[in-house]
Amino acid sequence: MKPLLSGLFLLFAGYGISAQEKLYDIMPMDSGKVVYKKAIREDSLSKDEIFNKIKAWADDYYKRNTSKLIKEDNGRGYLAYNASSPFQSFFKTGSSVSTHRRELLYRLEFYVEEGRYRIIMRDLYIRDPIDLMTQVLTQRPIEKYGNLWKRKLYEEYKKDIEGIHKGIIKLYLHIIESIHN
Repeated sequence: MKPLLSGLFLLFAGYGISAQEKLYDIMPMDSGKVVYKKAIREDSLSKDEIFNKIKAWADDYYKRNTSKLIKEDNGRGYLAYNASSPFQSFFKTGSSVSTHRRELLYRLEFYVEEGRYRIIMRDLYIRDPIDLMTQVLTQRPIEKYGNLWKRKLYEEYKKDIEGIHKGIIKLYLHIIESIHN
């Protein structure tokens, strides 16, 4: 099992390097938007088996979350979820470093075929989850995260993006491992 995870991690690390356009030189972009895409072969599994494993993974993973299934089409092999994940934002205030809880919102899509599937994460937004009004006022596309401050806090925002990127890679690995087993 460890060789599988190590190989997948290296695969994703190489994926990030191969993208031409990147947010903060980290997150892959397509046409100005952050988009994560990964195609996985599972030759030993049928389309229905993969589809059911994805559904079981999502039901388990999102059970304590406000995430929801927004589209399911077994015939076409398509599942889509609107989901969210918390993360800690790190920024300097004077000489000290503070953390602040933020929330990453995203759309996670699965395209399933016989013996393979694709995972696509798109429409990433960041917001402050304190209360509804603050959520509405602070929600913005991840591509605009930190744009207000230009270079002044570039390194602090880059650390946040690195942390989010690592979280996304862990999520993809978790999905792949769950379907593979």
